[in-house]
Amino acid sequence: MATQCAAASTRMRKEYGEKPADRCRHCCNCQSKCRGDSTKMCIGYSRTIVWDENSVACGLFNIPFNGLRPKRRMLEEMYPDKSKSSAKDCETQQISLL
Repeated sequence: MATQCAAASTRMRKEYGEKPADRCRHCCNCQSKCRGDSTKMCIGYSRTIVWDENSVACGLFNIPFNGLRPKRRMLEEMYPDKSKSSAKDCETQQISLL
């Protein structure tokens, strides 16, 4: 899970640039799934991946993702994880063999 988070934060910095003086934990886009939850996620990347709050911030630091115009999609939707899709393909192949 840590490598998935590191790859996600690297992808965010490649896409939007980097702000080395800031950390994700202070960003308005680093949010918890529900009130009182201590795990955080970056809504600019995904609503499912637990985010490392100590990562170097990307160029979206404190720019509300949901308010961007033109509207942008989360990066996870644009660049899906290939390991997840290959696992789904294997399941589909197994079901079709039955």
